Amino acid sequence: MAIPKVFISSTCYDLAEERAQLERFVSSYGFQPILSEFNDVFFNPDEHTHESCVKEVINCDLFILVISGRFGGKYIKGAGESITQAEYNEARKQKIPIFSFVKGNVLEAQLYYKENIKTNNLEFANKINYPAITKQSDSESLFKFIESVQRASENNAIESYVSFTDIENHLRKQWAGLFYSFLQKRKDQRDVEHISSILDRLTGSSAKLESLVESLHVEKFGEESTKDIIDKTQVRLSTSSFFNMLDEMINAIWMFEEDFVLSENDLNKISEIPPYDFTGFFEYLGSTGIFIFEYDDLDDEFTFGHNDIEQILKFDTKSEYYINLKKFYSDGVLHSNVLQRRKIIKRYLSHWQTATTL
Repeated sequence: MAIPKVFISSTCYDLAEERAQLERFVSSYGFQPILSEFNDVFFNPDEHTHESCVKEVINCDLFILVISGRFGGKYIKGAGESITQAEYNEARKQKIPIFSFVKGNVLEAQLYYKENIKTNNLEFANKINYPAITKQSDSESLFKFIESVQRASENNAIESYVSFTDIENHLRKQWAGLFYSFLQKRKDQRDVEHISSILDRLTGSSAKLESLVESLHVEKFGEESTKDIIDKTQVRLSTSSFFNMLDEMINAIWMFEEDFVLSENDLNKISEIPPYDFTGFFEYLGSTGIFIFEYDDLDDEFTFGHNDIEQILKFDTKSEYYINLKKFYSDGVLHSNVLQRRKIIKRYLSHWQTATTL
């Protein structure tokens, strides 16, 4: 059974106790902790150990960052960042959920550092001795690292801690929230699928879809998700209306033609022709080789017929019938996919397959 992998990133020497406790804590959840000192990282003999650590992040599902008073060794392929910072940057790049902790006195020192930059200047702030920082020459780099976490566009929460109990309590709450969010999304997805199914069955009815969806959907899922489901349903509705009108035209022409039949191949052919390759619906259906659609720009008429049958229909392009066909084509058929068209076409046109077998 696959289990979540949790990468634990921090300097090692000063945080050995926190790392050991995190290893036990993560394991108690049934997750797999990844720490370099526990031989959890594969150290490729052809690469530097720094590269192996950074690459291991890609294989993980959660990332715990702990920052204390040491900046740590600089990443061999970096531009001044530490190996811990390089691991963090990779986790951000991979969009892995990050849980960041900074020792309380270090966070206070960073705040004092920032206030001195505002009040005085950077040179003055760098001359101050910060007791929480192990190596004073690393103060600026460490503070900038913390600031980069704080200024991230997302997943930028930082939790101050004094003891490991603070880290443990925070992770328990966050992971419970993460699991609850996962369960809620599964439930929401089922609700969306259920509503979509209802709307599919309503396609072709006179119900006002926007009102129905807004009453069922907006409050729970938001306007963007609601607009998406309405748009998709409108495509199906318009596509259905187009082929329903086509069926009416076929009825008008072939109601006395007992030997007329559309084969399974005909239905598939109509559904598989991409409508966006044509400028209008008459060119689209004319391309099937089944129907005749001609437009007379002098008389503002279009002709509908069939290759094997002499009877034809003529429509004024200013008529409501023509205007609706054009609208349903542009609003629906042009945006539909093959599966949607096949399902709708078989709903409206498949009876022409059975007409001669009765």
